[in-house]
Amino acid sequence: MKHLTIIKTKVRFLRFPVAKLGKLLACTILSASLLLPSCSEVNEGTLIGDAETEKYEVPNERSALSDDPATGDEFTLVLIGDTQNYVDFENNTGDSDCQTYQPLLDQMQWIADNKTIENIKYVITLGDMTDNYNPNPATTEGTNQWTRIRTAYNILRDANVPFGAVPGNHDQLFESASIHSYPVHPGYTSNFGRSQFISPAWPNANFHKWEYPAGTNENHIDVVNTPAGELAILYFRWEHERSASVAARDAAYAEITKPEYANRKIIIATHFAITPTYQDAKNDAEWGLLGHDNYYQSGELYDKFKDLPNFFLLVGGHVGGEVQRHETHNGVVVQSYNSDYSGCSRPEGMLRTLRFSKVKDKITLKTFVASTGEVTNQFDRPWTRWFTTSRTNDYFNYSKSQPTFYVGATWKITNPTLDVNYGLSTDIAVPGDYDGDGTTDPAIFRDGVWKRKNVEPDVTLGSLAEDIPVPGDYDGNGTSDCAIYRPSEKKFYVRQTYSSANTTYTNSGFGNIPVAADYDGDGKVNFATFNTGTAQWVIPGISSSVYGQSGDIPVPGDYNGTGRNTRAIFRKKTGTMTHNEWYVYGNATPILIGTTSNLIPVPGDYNGDGKTDIAVYNPTDGKVTINGQATLLTGILNAKPLNLPYHIRKFFF
Repeated sequence: MKHLTIIKTKVRFLRFPVAKLGKLLACTILSASLLLPSCSEVNEGTLIGDAETEKYEVPNERSALSDDPATGDEFTLVLIGDTQNYVDFENNTGDSDCQTYQPLLDQMQWIADNKTIENIKYVITLGDMTDNYNPNPATTEGTNQWTRIRTAYNILRDANVPFGAVPGNHDQLFESASIHSYPVHPGYTSNFGRSQFISPAWPNANFHKWEYPAGTNENHIDVVNTPAGELAILYFRWEHERSASVAARDAAYAEITKPEYANRKIIIATHFAITPTYQDAKNDAEWGLLGHDNYYQSGELYDKFKDLPNFFLLVGGHVGGEVQRHETHNGVVVQSYNSDYSGCSRPEGMLRTLRFSKVKDKITLKTFVASTGEVTNQFDRPWTRWFTTSRTNDYFNYSKSQPTFYVGATWKITNPTLDVNYGLSTDIAVPGDYDGDGTTDPAIFRDGVWKRKNVEPDVTLGSLAEDIPVPGDYDGNGTSDCAIYRPSEKKFYVRQTYSSANTTYTNSGFGNIPVAADYDGDGKVNFATFNTGTAQWVIPGISSSVYGQSGDIPVPGDYNGTGRNTRAIFRKKTGTMTHNEWYVYGNATPILIGTTSNLIPVPGDYNGDGKTDIAVYNPTDGKVTINGQATLLTGILNAKPLNLPYHIRKFFF
């Protein structure tokens, strides 16, 4: 194994393998006061100078091969957070000098080594590449940091792995002017500016499409091809001056709304996205506040781009640790993640990957140490479809519903088959996504106590016999909340999952059946009821009108794939009717489905297209008939189908 020797003294020297780290390393300044000879004068293994203290030798190929190869349509993006402490060799007060240079090289080498295994399509750099905020930019050390970070990224260039860069606050000349909009360090421009992402500097880099101001790489758009189509990554520099941020934001918006971007999914990368220091009312991390002009740069970016249906992800660093936030607008969820592993409280050389699958509608986020493969955090999130609309009873994170039944104390999940023993035969099954991973969790309601599999603690809510459990994401944070409806009071009671906050909502016009769902596409379940006698739907702020007739069964769902639930009713076959009828608001003609009167409506997204499907369960033969799709054979007879929620099913079956 080839090695990188680092000698830590007042002057630093490196011995390096030219073939592995790239020829540039042998031709650049690598210490605060020593210029290496030309490339022709340096041979592998040469030590230059006289140094006697803290000599240590570490392998320069330390990277763990992935044991989780991408398959099918899967591909990976990599996030690299703040790296300034890896390249800062000065012992200044306030530096995190516990981080050393080698783990940065490990990260880059891991990406290069696993490019094919993980199907890595692109690397997103989140700013603070160097620590020029701290040392005087005129010093040699300030210049050398750009050499070190360029050397590290040359590993990606040599492996032809596309990456993008953006200036953080530590990459700017804070001492150069008294204005708020500080210029970036010239080292950023010379090493990661526009000229470095086009030929002849990088002949194969055809992903850089646009920049602002022209000729720079401070705010820019890169376009990357993936198995799920093209991604457009929008970069925005750390910008103290709000007016400058607004100018860049508006210029990028004018570009990204051109026709050629219409089918490209959008990611925004900026240095400071969200902060773990504060949380908003949803218990999400708050947008990052930039102090000079006292404004939320990332929040304003979200507000500007949120009307674009292809915008789905916002990432940043700056503040140590990992936190998340998500916003829903017009039924479209935008996820935000903070990834910053600088400082002494974490292992060196940590990376974060995002594994995408369009078929599974899943993003897997994983944080690990590049040199060892040690995983420190891993979880899944839906990519485009969330629980609040069509995505219900999805126990495998397959982005589609499974016909599910509660038999005795067993959850019988079909297509594919899985039996889960959870609860008692007398319990009420209340499935939901209680941990926000996109997968439905088994849960039960027992005499006012909510028990959720793998989610603690239990919740006490709903002590009266009349209380009806109505779980749903009432605060829009991506997790189901425990909630009950009390008909005698015409009142909803909600216990929010993470904050444990209590919410109530009363409306004198409410009916007897709760039909809470997200009717306006904001990611939050709306309080709503249906009256069995009058067929009146009461959805405060949205509708208070009759749809259906006495005896109809309410079956709201996202039948159009808009991210909004729509009023709908199932009318059982009676009298001279030849079929059961399913009416969806906005459609004058009903869908005819099934000719027997014993069928139970079981709406769900059974094919994973993001739309609620019209479907019925026959308790006699166990078949689930789906309009326009193949019939599913469940083998479960005379059972309680959970695809028709308890708060509706209890009134009719």
